[in-house]
Amino acid sequence: MASKAELDKLTALGSDYVGRRLYLLWNPMTGRTNGTTPNFFATITIRPPGIVDKPHRHVSAAMNYIFQGEGRSTVEGKVYEWQSGDLLLTAPGWGVHNHASTGTDPIYELTIQDQPLNIVMESLLWQEDLKKPWSVLGTETGFDTNRAKIAS
Repeated sequence: MASKAELDKLTALGSDYVGRRLYLLWNPMTGRTNGTTPNFFATITIRPPGIVDKPHRHVSAAMNYIFQGEGRSTVEGKVYEWQSGDLLLTAPGWGVHNHASTGTDPIYELTIQDQPLNIVMESLLWQEDLKKPWSVLGTETGFDTNRAKIAS
């Protein structure tokens, strides 16, 4: 499992980095679905102070548990404030949403999604950039990663 020290390394990416800072808790037994279990996928995330994620959308449901920090999520135009200890559902089917760190401390967060189930059904619609076409994730082999860049 990703330790706090490993998550803190992702802070070094700086405020110009526009991707998510996370570790996927991957079980190799889940194969091409990249799951933590056959039905769920879990990530541990750090979001430094002042970081605002780009709005995006997907059909997979997302539950977020906030270990530390405070921020807000905007879901379909409605703003939800949250803080340490909160559990929230932030991605209702295909709803445009994003997350922001509003406090002075970094956010540490656990996110659980039903992506593997959607991948098996070839129904994981995802739109990372709202100005570009959506994709069906999991229908092609392989994936790109920036692991080598951040590991150095």
